[in-house]
Amino acid sequence: MSGARVHPRRVSALVTRRPWRVVIGAAVLGVAGGVLGGPVAGLLSPGGFADPNSESQVAERRLAAASGVDPHHNVVVLIRPDLPLTDPAGLAVVARAESRLRADPAIGAVLDATVNPAQIARDGRSTYLVGQLRPMSEKAEKDVATRLKSVFAGDPSVTLGGYLLANDEVRAR
Repeated sequence: MSGARVHPRRVSALVTRRPWRVVIGAAVLGVAGGVLGGPVAGLLSPGGFADPNSESQVAERRLAAASGVDPHHNVVVLIRPDLPLTDPAGLAVVARAESRLRADPAIGAVLDATVNPAQIARDGRSTYLVGQLRPMSEKAEKDVATRLKSVFAGDPSVTLGGYLLANDEVRAR
């Protein structure tokens, strides 16, 4: 590495001898950073911190168009029926929850334990479903979150989570 090295004692001496110059310098750098970095916020999508024209975002949109589901936007339905999932009554609780999730028009696909057996807890008493959303606007996502909360309200065996619900709660604050 070339160039002069600044000794820490010299920096600390400058700070203690001329504290107001250091404060003013820091303020000037902060203002310059705000002016130069301010436009970046307008380039980011409202749902994340990615440039909408980046290769990854273009690929994500193409994947969503080809598959009919958004690869990152989902809802997770945790089901704890208080019965073993090997019990017909426990399986019926899971089937009812899956049926309600699949019935929502915004859900493009549902991944369950038949797709991934690891979705069943080790103790065999709970499982989860992943509902993948169709591509949609943020407003439509908010409507879906409200609708699914209503559909599963009052069902003590179901807990909702995932991107859709987390994003809805962040937006509400």
